[in-house]
Amino acid sequence: MNILITGATGYIGGKLVQRLLDKEGDNASIFVLVRGDSIPWDDQRICVVKGDLKDLSKDNFSGQRYDVVIHSAALMANKDYLPREEFRKTNVIGTKRLIESLEECEVKQFIQISTVGVYGSTGLEPVNEESGYGEKLSDYEWSKMEAEKKALECCQKLGIPLTILRLGLVYGENMAYGWPQMIDNVVKGRMRIIGKGNNRIQLSYIRDIVEGITRVIGNKRSCGVTLNLCGAQIYRIENIFYTIADILKVSRPPKVPFFPVYLLSGILKLIPESFKPKSIKLLTPHRVRFFKDNRVYNIKKAKEIMNFYPKYDLEEGMANTIKAHKEECYGK
Repeated sequence: MNILITGATGYIGGKLVQRLLDKEGDNASIFVLVRGDSIPWDDQRICVVKGDLKDLSKDNFSGQRYDVVIHSAALMANKDYLPREEFRKTNVIGTKRLIESLEECEVKQFIQISTVGVYGSTGLEPVNEESGYGEKLSDYEWSKMEAEKKALECCQKLGIPLTILRLGLVYGENMAYGWPQMIDNVVKGRMRIIGKGNNRIQLSYIRDIVEGITRVIGNKRSCGVTLNLCGAQIYRIENIFYTIADILKVSRPPKVPFFPVYLLSGILKLIPESFKPKSIKLLTPHRVRFFKDNRVYNIKKAKEIMNFYPKYDLEEGMANTIKAHKEECYGK
């Protein structure tokens, strides 16, 4: 099987490549689409295809055949200081150019890595794949919604079977942004739970997510289907940060009122990114709403179609995440 992966040098894509190398052995040829000259793997089974999503053509894939394409490359939510147009260029137009460039590659399955963020905030009842797109989406979420639509349009035009995977909020070892900063803030006593802390959220541990993606590869039942791929458990937001503090054996973060912080985040959005201290760069309106909105999802379809049952609970997954973070930062 020939498998092409975009975004292979990113967090999820990188973990996926390593998992496929470990799982498939010599049964698959792994191709990675990258812009630069270097990749973080010294493995003869990996074939490099050079190209930029925003400037792809059929020439990039001339003479190649791919059984499965996994499209995980994207301009991510941590770049939310950029204008919407930048998200559109990479996540929407880039998806279109990728699929059109693969027209002659005999692709049997195109897997679009999306996000549950396209639902926006939810109620207390977990939403399923048939729920409509949400409102008040961030620029990143909006671009992933439009990318889904574009992937569907292009794949239908070219007769390529499409699978859309909407991943939950991912955490895990060796992340470059987001959870590492939050863990550091808990350690230093700087973390605050904004609001009452009783909104519900559903995290997704990276090992479960990567295992779920591998179960879709070549799975004919998943073709033409959209699937939520998330952790199984739902937590109050306060319990997540209390768990982090308990693992670290430090004081649990206190709570602060929601609306003053939300107002401050709106003011800070007007300040150029280069002028913001590192300590407040994460304080954006969308991230502050993380402490107020419910975000819960139904994974019944993934269980039925590909026997996806997440193994890790929050305590084990977060303990692994914290251990790896401490080893990376402090060598212990």
